[in-house]
Amino acid sequence: MSNRTRSGKLTSLQFGNWGRITGLDSGDFSLSGDTPFLPNNEGNIPFLICNESDEDVFLDVVNTEGKLIENARFRPGYDPKLVTVIKQNGSLPAGVSLLWGN
Repeated sequence: MSNRTRSGKLTSLQFGNWGRITGLDSGDFSLSGDTPFLPNNEGNIPFLICNESDEDVFLDVVNTEGKLIENARFRPGYDPKLVTVIKQNGSLPAGVSLLWGN
């Protein structure tokens, strides 16, 4: 099942793929051409972020329009903001675990 946003972007209403977000201490995180199990292995693939912790997490992310959003808040659970990149942040606070889904 899919949906079109007000700006005409095609989005999924359910997750077909998901996984753990890792490596933010050493580099940016994205689902790009080096992710072989996702379709259309070209460019950055939009995804949602699930914050599995009990506290808000603030991340610098790139949205689907390619704009950097600094210090974006991600509350516990899945957040409705579609992103294509999570920028390197040094390290996440203790006890924080993040998942991606699309």
